[in-house]
Amino acid sequence: MSLIAGIKYRKRWLLTLLTITNGTAWAWSASVSGDLAVPFVQGDPVMSFAGSFTYPFTKKYSLSLSQGVEKNLYVDSESREFELSDSVISFNVFPRSLIPQVGWTIRILATLPTSYNSQINEVYSKPEVRWTAAVPATETFNLALNAFVRYTWSRYDSTKPQDGTGGQPLPEFSGGIGHSGNWSFLPEWTLSYGANYSEIKYHTITYEGPGDPPINSQPDQAYSFSLSVNWMITPMDAVNMSYSYGGILLQPGLDDYVLFDEEDSRWAIGYVRSFE
Repeated sequence: MSLIAGIKYRKRWLLTLLTITNGTAWAWSASVSGDLAVPFVQGDPVMSFAGSFTYPFTKKYSLSLSQGVEKNLYVDSESREFELSDSVISFNVFPRSLIPQVGWTIRILATLPTSYNSQINEVYSKPEVRWTAAVPATETFNLALNAFVRYTWSRYDSTKPQDGTGGQPLPEFSGGIGHSGNWSFLPEWTLSYGANYSEIKYHTITYEGPGDPPINSQPDQAYSFSLSVNWMITPMDAVNMSYSYGGILLQPGLDDYVLFDEEDSRWAIGYVRSFE
């Protein structure tokens, strides 16, 4: 997976979901999921599977572990059938809010280099801090704001050279903000949307050739938008339909903030089954 593909936003819907709890006062929980993402034009459909485990120490603190894997439905010489993602460990804090009805969440995350790209490029971890504030605007409509900062800890400043050419600069710092909403317009129907903006700053790399100037990579800006509908058939069963757009802004400016672009858009439909 390329650097650009790796940071593109992908909105996927769960096809299966399993949750297990131990029934105690501070119950741990675990889940496994599978989803399908299909692009409108470019790219091939991809199935993804993930598992997570959460243990709450108290009402204010919890620890989470997650692992995902992708299965490419079309495999060629440049792609692998199965792509393991980096493992993620997250320490979650739910501080007391000083503003009535506003819920705060702070997540401190770190990745483990279990993915092929992280191992071949010797990326040790991607520590991140994420903040979220959620508020019920009305009885049926909820709003949320989020922000994050991330650092990529790696041995080298660029990817591994290929075909006799130098590697590409690796991300160093990135950060972004986002906004989302959730509207329960009928007892069993929910409409959700989300919009996110992020900026990626890359390392400056220098080749060893005589007179070669350093490569100063300009920061990338990324934007994404998603829209989804969820129908709860029963308390344990749901049918989901979703649409998402996202990618690197080629010419940063208002013209690139669109809601549809067939080259960077995806759709999905799925089924969710939960167990408690």
